[in-house]
Amino acid sequence: RVSGSGDIGVFTISRTGSTAAAVTVRYSLGGTPQNGVDYQTLPGSVTIPAGASSADVKVVPTGPSRWPIDKDVYLMLEQGTGYIVGTPNFATLTIAGNNQPSDTRTWVSVAASVPVASASGAIGVFTISRTASTAAAVTVRYSLGGTPQNGVDYQTLSGSVTIPAGASSADVKVVPTGPSRWPIDKDVYLMLEQGTGYIVGTPNYATLTIAGNNQPADTRTWVSVVASDQRASGSGDIGVFTVSRTGGGTASAVTVRYSLGGTPQNGVDYQTLPGSVTIPAGASSADVKVVPTGPSRWPIDKDVYLMLEQGPGYIVGTPNYTTVTIAGNN
Repeated sequence: RVSGSGDIGVFTISRTGSTAAAVTVRYSLGGTPQNGVDYQTLPGSVTIPAGASSADVKVVPTGPSRWPIDKDVYLMLEQGTGYIVGTPNFATLTIAGNNQPSDTRTWVSVAASVPVASASGAIGVFTISRTASTAAAVTVRYSLGGTPQNGVDYQTLSGSVTIPAGASSADVKVVPTGPSRWPIDKDVYLMLEQGTGYIVGTPNYATLTIAGNNQPADTRTWVSVVASDQRASGSGDIGVFTVSRTGGGTASAVTVRYSLGGTPQNGVDYQTLPGSVTIPAGASSADVKVVPTGPSRWPIDKDVYLMLEQGPGYIVGTPNYTTVTIAGNN
């Protein structure tokens, strides 16, 4: 935390491995305060000198904050020459607000004040609230999403709601038009949109659930993935992603497609994986094994990402994405 009263904030950038030579590390800055305006100009790089394991990036405010409330400065490390970005690669520090009178602008936010709706008469409610003065009415725009359709699965909602003069909030009611079309619960999403006379604050997004129709369980095949062994290394430890299926039974095999990502490369840092795995007949899961080809190329841990992809004979459920860590070479 820093302030315009002379307090200085510091990001410390550190390195591992040899300190024999200097290394210049690149970074980018973000946040509401502006580089060179709200704090003294920072060049976007810092040099860790020979013999040192770290260097500081100092955030020096140019004067009192322009805002009454605290604001954050973000620093993210960028790839460059002579080093590899590890974790954490991102940090924040706060420039203190100017402690002037409170912000008088109108900020709006949303919450699901009644989070479940059903055909049995339960009505779901999103409540949109505002801060600051209530002297005048304000009309807040929103968008809707999710599997249930506006005007089909619940009574039509217009895409805006008016908070009347004298009130600090207004409700958007989700009234089901009848029994759900699905045996399982489905969510309706509401997101606030920018408009006239207000600023969208946080939370700007909420969900509520329309209860399923309580028919027999879904018989389709759903697939998901977890990291059943979360760590691999060049010393012989193997990481494992386990792809599982539910519903639909196990009478026949199903081949599930996936994509891979992360810093380690498929076929370079671990043995080649083909992009699909078959759950055999009679089985409810199959493993995707991450077998390192040797010691890591990096001194720090690196993650392999697996994401399930749509394909014939199954539906991708949740979780559809997970990671396995390949240990650094230390």
